[in-house]
Amino acid sequence: MTAKFVTKHDLQEIWTYKRLESLCHIVDPRDVNIEATILALKRDLPRTLFILVTIHWKGWDRSRKIFFDTRYAPANERVDKNIKTYRLDQLARKDFLASERVAQCFLSSRDAFFPIGIREGMNKSYDSNRRLPLIQPPDIGRSILGDGASGSVTEETIAFGQYSRKKPPTDNETSREKNFLAKNAAGNFEKEKKILALLQTALSKHDRVVPFLAIISIGNDHNIFSDLARMNLDSFLNGEWSKFANQVNRMFLFTELTGIADALRTLHQGLYIPRNDHPNSDITGRVLLCHMDLKPENILIYKHCDHPFGLWKISDFDISKVKESREESTTDEQLDSSKRTGRHSSTYTAPEFDSSPKDVGRKSDVWSLGCIIVLVCALAQGADIYNELASKRGKLLDQGVYDDENGDRFYHKLADGSIILDPQAVNWTQALLQNTHSNA
Repeated sequence: MTAKFVTKHDLQEIWTYKRLESLCHIVDPRDVNIEATILALKRDLPRTLFILVTIHWKGWDRSRKIFFDTRYAPANERVDKNIKTYRLDQLARKDFLASERVAQCFLSSRDAFFPIGIREGMNKSYDSNRRLPLIQPPDIGRSILGDGASGSVTEETIAFGQYSRKKPPTDNETSREKNFLAKNAAGNFEKEKKILALLQTALSKHDRVVPFLAIISIGNDHNIFSDLARMNLDSFLNGEWSKFANQVNRMFLFTELTGIADALRTLHQGLYIPRNDHPNSDITGRVLLCHMDLKPENILIYKHCDHPFGLWKISDFDISKVKESREESTTDEQLDSSKRTGRHSSTYTAPEFDSSPKDVGRKSDVWSLGCIIVLVCALAQGADIYNELASKRGKLLDQGVYDDENGDRFYHKLADGSIILDPQAVNWTQALLQNTHSNA
């Protein structure tokens, strides 16, 4: 049991035979069929009994008449399965709780006993009084893994018995069966929900794209659940890779990069949305999806027995864009003016975000992937090489001080408006090519 909700499993542990036996002696010391009464209480009334205990109900001497006497109510009417239908006037009746104040306390406590059961693939909205079955460790609080304009990402534990998968978990999933990433979405939630739903129903799926496990809205609180990753690529690049191995292995790194590149290709040109799955959608058939925010923080890494450096997957589609594709088109289709991103340029965004928003499209994702490839290639040469490149990027080539105008972007915008590649990154990649050729 937690301070926020009580599950069926909690009630089974609370209402032991001994406790129910003691309750029966209090309710009716003359009960000659106590075994049958205990069975009925455990089967039909565990929630009701516990609510009455928590609100300090004083009418236990009347409980047999209230719940078992058919002169007061028809058989099986006042049982747990009907709790959700109780109204204030029903509960306050003299032959029930006999007090409007007590009835109101009962109703106020009721929702805590019906936490939402989370099922894999569900996408539902609930009233603001419903509760998620999330366990918050005492004195620790939630582990916040990310926090930004699109929402906060936390590590959550779903209470025992409150989550069900479509199929049994694999060996790789068993250890984290109850632990998940939960994104409390803001801003672009409806857009992200729509895109995730499209990805879920696409005929062509890719195992390097993070699927959602559940999307649940409670009032204005929006939550997207996915499997718990071990880390993201940003943490991996900045030293967390050592949790996988004692030294960097180039082949394994490039294998994961290849997987990410193939996933991006699928998003760009390999999605097909059946019309019968989305009959009311304005987007069906072959579609193009531009991620629009590809960066190391949005590449999650999962522990996997066949992937020594983890299984890398693309996540976070809150500003992604999707549109139908013309079958005959072979060129890069751009986003129309109504679908241009409002995201400011950052480390991994392409130059057109800053200079020519109308040209933002799939090639912009490819630029971002190229930036990531540079960093992974640096790590593949060794942690010291990566750290050296990281320390130089963002600094002026001739002065060694931080470039306040361009920051650590992989392109620089000059005073005349022209765009050039980041000189530090250019120098490093040219040196890498020379070393590669000389060692060939």
